[in-house]
Amino acid sequence: MFVLFAVKVFLSATANHYPDPCSPVFDASSSVPRCSQICRSDDKGQRKCSCTAGYALADDGLSCIVLGHEPFLLYSTGSALRSFYVDSHLDMPLIKTGANISAFAFGVDKQVFLADASTLTVYSVEIDDPAKRKTFIDTGLYSVSSMAADLLTGNMYVSDPKQGRVFVCATKSSVPCSVVLDNLKNPHSVIVDTINRSLLWSEAGSGNVLGSISTARMDGSERRVLVDRLVQPSALALDSLFQEIYWLEFLDVDWIDGTPDADHVIKAMKLDGSRQIRTVFSMSNFQNPTFSLLSDTIYISEGRRAFQVNKWNRQTMPMFDGVPGVIYSSSIYHPILCKMTEDETTSTPCKSDPCSHICVPISNREPNDFRCLCPPGLKLDNEGECIPDDDAEVLVVACQKGLYQVPVDYVGLASERAECIVSGDIDVIVHEPNSRRVVFHDADENEITVADIDHLRHKKVLFSAVQQVEGMAVDISSRVLLWTNKNGEITVGKLDGTMSRIIVKGLGRIRGITLDSTSGLMYITEWGNSSRIIQCNIDGQSCITLVTIPDGHPNDIVMDTRDMGIILDPYGRSYKLKTLFWSDSKQDVITVWPLDVFAKQTGFPLTGYRNPHPYAMSLSDDNLYFTDLNSGLLHFVEMPDSRTHLSGTVQNISLGLGTLYGLAVVRRNTKDSEHTRCLVNNGGCSHVCLASPGNGRTCLCPSDLELSPDGKTCTVDGRLPPTTPSESTTHPLLITASGPHQDNEMAPSRDNHDKLMLSLILTSCISVAIVVILGLVFCFNKTKKRQRQLMDRLSRFIHRRSDDDHVKLFDDEHSQSPSFKHFDDDLSVSFIFRNELTKERFVWSRQCKVGFSRHLPGMYRLYSAKKCAVCDLWSYDTWKQAGRRRTSISRKRHEPLTDVDDQVTSLVTDDQLTFQSPDTGHDGGVVCRSSSDRMTPTIHTGDIDCGP
Repeated sequence: MFVLFAVKVFLSATANHYPDPCSPVFDASSSVPRCSQICRSDDKGQRKCSCTAGYALADDGLSCIVLGHEPFLLYSTGSALRSFYVDSHLDMPLIKTGANISAFAFGVDKQVFLADASTLTVYSVEIDDPAKRKTFIDTGLYSVSSMAADLLTGNMYVSDPKQGRVFVCATKSSVPCSVVLDNLKNPHSVIVDTINRSLLWSEAGSGNVLGSISTARMDGSERRVLVDRLVQPSALALDSLFQEIYWLEFLDVDWIDGTPDADHVIKAMKLDGSRQIRTVFSMSNFQNPTFSLLSDTIYISEGRRAFQVNKWNRQTMPMFDGVPGVIYSSSIYHPILCKMTEDETTSTPCKSDPCSHICVPISNREPNDFRCLCPPGLKLDNEGECIPDDDAEVLVVACQKGLYQVPVDYVGLASERAECIVSGDIDVIVHEPNSRRVVFHDADENEITVADIDHLRHKKVLFSAVQQVEGMAVDISSRVLLWTNKNGEITVGKLDGTMSRIIVKGLGRIRGITLDSTSGLMYITEWGNSSRIIQCNIDGQSCITLVTIPDGHPNDIVMDTRDMGIILDPYGRSYKLKTLFWSDSKQDVITVWPLDVFAKQTGFPLTGYRNPHPYAMSLSDDNLYFTDLNSGLLHFVEMPDSRTHLSGTVQNISLGLGTLYGLAVVRRNTKDSEHTRCLVNNGGCSHVCLASPGNGRTCLCPSDLELSPDGKTCTVDGRLPPTTPSESTTHPLLITASGPHQDNEMAPSRDNHDKLMLSLILTSCISVAIVVILGLVFCFNKTKKRQRQLMDRLSRFIHRRSDDDHVKLFDDEHSQSPSFKHFDDDLSVSFIFRNELTKERFVWSRQCKVGFSRHLPGMYRLYSAKKCAVCDLWSYDTWKQAGRRRTSISRKRHEPLTDVDDQVTSLVTDDQLTFQSPDTGHDGGVVCRSSSDRMTPTIHTGDIDCGP
């Protein structure tokens, strides 16, 4: 019985059972073509194909063809962007740019975004009107390999292979771009998966590192590799319906019978990895091909030709061949590719602009899940707003307009990049290490000032009457500033501004200066018949010529103190190998000089742009930045790991600020303070401590003091001075290149300074008091005169006002009455109006708190307030009735009251304006205005009192 029951169950289970014709196994094993998009099968094994919205089933019952607009292939030949219509085979230019279009992407509303490789700019044009152009990026990019638009937010993703980054940029505003992917190995292509709200990108790899295809959320988080160990994967395409990713891969050529088998293939795989990688199409003898996907068809372009391939049966069909110019990039376009459903458009969490800069959706499972991104130099606070990042590295440049803060990794519009932080003619600037402070020289004021770039209120003038400054340097261990001038002098001053002193004199036209505190040395550039690099002790002693430059003009000089090896100094002490860099505006080079007897001097020629004139320089961990007096641009070049030479391409940063002079890289965590004897307890010195070679130090004194025999303390006739070191503002002995000389004071003593400041303060206070009194008298007289003019104007209007039978409302006798004069004296106003229904005339007085208020059609409602002075006349412009009451009231000084519409009665006091609608006869309202809303008054209805 059990056997019979089992057989019956088996026969029942296998009855009417057919293989599923829509399963992947059936498609793989059957020669019958599969459905293009949607496949449904019945219980008899019969299948029925259908298409998604926007497509129609073809005559073969399998394929889906797109409806509506004829698709066209948009391709770039470098200097032009052309469109080839697939059905009509019409080939026509879309844009003649004259530039080098390296990448483009389609956006919403028939927009196409273009990347110009020659100018490194990204802009958009409209397909129907290419003349409409809008630029989004014109600075910050090194290269552009691909772009992709997020149709939900309008954001644009840009891949930069040279930087190894992918940026996201808001195309609906001018905010800078944010970095979403970093540390990539030669990223080539990036696409947006709108359904899954994720990014997909290919990395071609470099050197021994193979390529890969990865995915992440749209903010760059949760990165994971989909497939790796690929050979130079490049172009990507997404089949959203089947959730498959297609990519183009380069293969090692297999030779068969003397001919290459294939050098490029198009492969595909499921996004979730549920199916194995399959080869879709193979190509031989192709040079840099590219492809795109629409429904069943793959559109491939290479060289000067293009053709299409069916992704299921691999049948090919030529499109065109022999176009003018080599095709750099191509993509198929149809509106359905850029069309979003209403649910997708309304469900995006970024629609309400919840972020201050850039908003990206990051999950399709949680519709309201988004993340705010900030550009470089900014960070998110607790409320999701972008605020300045105190730890970010920024550039500060000096020009005739002032000091400007420039983010280092900025990508966006050059006009929005620089932010003015200090106004003035600034020519020299230096960064105070381990802080956000800069010290700069104002050529207009002849002052040296220190300021915090994040808190500009904390700005302090250190030294006055300082002229013709050429270069500055800060010794953070000694807390001193050194600067050079055109007279061949070097001056040292304390960073608190209490003391300054000339320590070197008698040199030629010296320019830049840099310090090596650990070695106790400084290096200076000097112009002359034979220009040179000078090395001196920081205290000004033992100056020697380090390098002679017979035919050069060395300007700024900087030192790279990053550890590049250990050598022994003349004292047998090991120290870090360091390198000098100086700019030469005559030889048009940046010279690299490692401070090692075995190293060679090298020059980095500035041949990347026309007529260079390098000037100021500053070093970061990765780049050497320098300004150029001729181009007005900020330039930088990447620093190699060896730091003994420069290589690579000079990159440009356009700021639109005119000629740039000083330059400083500002970062809080620069490095540990130089370990010198002056770092601890000021080296034992009572006033100024300067490092000297051999771990030594030199103590300096003001000019009215002398150094005691112990070499540390400053005394007066062998006794300690009555003032503390911080109170001293005088200048000590002068040291020149040949030795010590007598002092050359630059500022008065502290006592004289205090007396001078006290007298200046008293004089200023008296002057201010006189000006205030005169101003009050002038304003009082002007106010009285204005009041009289207003009352005269109102009196003339009342005399001219008459009714239909020309009966005067006021005659001369009334105007001469004491009551009318009383109104003028008390700043009161009388106003005559009439009831349009009863023809009654009423006189309203400012002496009343509230005037007449009737609820009859046509009756004017008047309100007033006590103790309000008469002020400017206001005019009633428009009163519109459109669902709600609206009015536009404009202030016009000295406008005669007679200009007001006869059908509208209005009254002006200092607090309010009353009016009534002439069209409907409905009551108007009261406009109460104060100092905060004089130009945008608020309209109130009902019986109110604006108050005193």
